[in-house]
Amino acid sequence: MSLEKYFVQPKEPQPKKEVKHRILEEWLKKRFRIEATKDSYRARLLNFLKSIYGENQYGNIQQVAEGIDRYLSEQRNFLEDFNNFLLWMNSRNFPPKTIHLNAVLTKKFFDRHGYKLSTEQWDDMQTLLPANVTATQDEILSREQFRAVLNHLPVHGKALVLFLLSTGARIGETLQLKITDLNLDADPPSVNIRPEYTKKEVGGRHMWFSYEARDMLKEWLRIKDSRLKPGVSKPFPKDMVFGFAYVNFCDMWLRALEKAGLDKKDPRTGIGIYHIHTLRKLFSTRMSEAGVQESVVHAWMGHKGYLDSAYKRYGKDALAEMYRNHMAAVSVYVSDEEAKRTQVRIKLEELDDYMAKGWSYKDKLPDGTVIVEGKPGMLRPHHQNLVWLNQPSEMS
Repeated sequence: MSLEKYFVQPKEPQPKKEVKHRILEEWLKKRFRIEATKDSYRARLLNFLKSIYGENQYGNIQQVAEGIDRYLSEQRNFLEDFNNFLLWMNSRNFPPKTIHLNAVLTKKFFDRHGYKLSTEQWDDMQTLLPANVTATQDEILSREQFRAVLNHLPVHGKALVLFLLSTGARIGETLQLKITDLNLDADPPSVNIRPEYTKKEVGGRHMWFSYEARDMLKEWLRIKDSRLKPGVSKPFPKDMVFGFAYVNFCDMWLRALEKAGLDKKDPRTGIGIYHIHTLRKLFSTRMSEAGVQESVVHAWMGHKGYLDSAYKRYGKDALAEMYRNHMAAVSVYVSDEEAKRTQVRIKLEELDDYMAKGWSYKDKLPDGTVIVEGKPGMLRPHHQNLVWLNQPSEMS
């Protein structure tokens, strides 16, 4: 009597799909110009690979291209894998917005490579997607806390944090800056953020940054050529100001928060409450509280609707002076009391009027003008010679 029918017959091995080597990298190169955007896409796909092959199999974004090659070469059930990907993110308490972004970008990539979900399949998966709302409540570091974090960052990390805080620039555009974009000898120091660095290439602008950011940048640029990138042992690009990726900075930031005892998590999501992106929010808040016109703050941050109006109305010289007068608000190594005060340059014959209104005399400049100091709330359009204090009409 034959027993063969009682045994499961081995399946014929499935032929592997033809996969072009490093298909992910070629696809990213064709679709995205900004390296930070490419890294963001790699990070989304890294989570997908972790959900399929295990979290120890692929540990960083440098392994994603290899992992995607592997996945595309295997005969897998993508519908089942994608469904498990959503369940995996939910089980690890990913924030709702992160789950949605990971799902949409991962779906888009595989749509383009022969793994297209039907409309009905995608609709059925909506039950696995949480409401697309912000779950983690961000908080803002105090100056004392910032100083504690900076103590645990390497020189290039300190330079980047001080630059971001004092410019309100986006991290993506900042990491593309070239050394030739900086003017470290200007007063205040300035940077040319080119349109091609910005979101949708519409936020190009001339911006200024703090003296403490300038000093740290000088120190970083002095030693940069003698340093190697951690993990890859390659030199930093000679023409770039920073020359490292967004994910590398995230790692630096999280380690520094932990060493400073500030790695506080939102109890609902388990996500840290001190995000890198709060540096931009903090710039906006502090400059507005210091008395800078809201439309100017928006223009400095590269918001399209305000750029032309602010820069045409005031001009670079007036905006540079305005920034210098309020620089302390976005500086770290000053006291809170110092940050609450601002300085204005006036004509000598105006000094008595300003003193009568509560301003205090600070210094006389070689050109005969005088520096007076007061609280930001005292800044009002009360003198026509201070053109930059005139209040423009708000733009929608």
